[in-house]
Amino acid sequence: MDFNDLTVVQLRMVLRHFKLPLTGIKAEMIARLRTIDPEGEKTREIIEDGEYVTAASGEEFGTGPRWEQDTPQSSVKEDLWQRERELDKKELELMRRENEILKNISSAVATAPEQPNMLVKVISDLLSEFNGTDNTYLIWKKQIRLLRNTYNLNDNSLRILIGAKLKGRALRWFHSRAEHIEMNCEELLHELKNMFDHRLSRLSLRKTFENRTWKAGETFSD
Repeated sequence: MDFNDLTVVQLRMVLRHFKLPLTGIKAEMIARLRTIDPEGEKTREIIEDGEYVTAASGEEFGTGPRWEQDTPQSSVKEDLWQRERELDKKELELMRRENEILKNISSAVATAPEQPNMLVKVISDLLSEFNGTDNTYLIWKKQIRLLRNTYNLNDNSLRILIGAKLKGRALRWFHSRAEHIEMNCEELLHELKNMFDHRLSRLSLRKTFENRTWKAGETFSD
């Protein structure tokens, strides 16, 4: 038997027969019913024997269930059916409220990207411009990392900030290749370092010092 063919009212009535909880959505009730009647044979017998008689067509068109006629239990069953209808209405109302809450959450998520962009505009004045002509890359990179850690900027926000502060040669270099726009922040900083950080390494300075020809009378302070 396919439990999915049963209505919510039918499921609850069968669950009541098995003395199982009646709460939850339809999928939860079906899962609960399968634990005690996996094949649905007992459920089919209950419905066919008329112990709990409901009509899916009657529910769909608002005519109500077809209760057994001329039995002492008819009034009791009708009362139970009315209560089930009231519970169904309350459940539908709860579902509507949940949908409204989900819509509000979706709207909040949709507008969330605007907040980081506003933050970037506010803190952009804290980062100096970088034109690639002065030997200031190391200081500029430290400023970027400090702002990232202080304001918890994500990669997209940080790339926007970097792009906004590039000027002159550095800006022309940035626009010279489309791949630069696709790089993440660390890759972009690495490429900027290779292009504009012309400071000599300690090893290079040491070799220069060792290879220097000293003049007579020259002191180290010179």
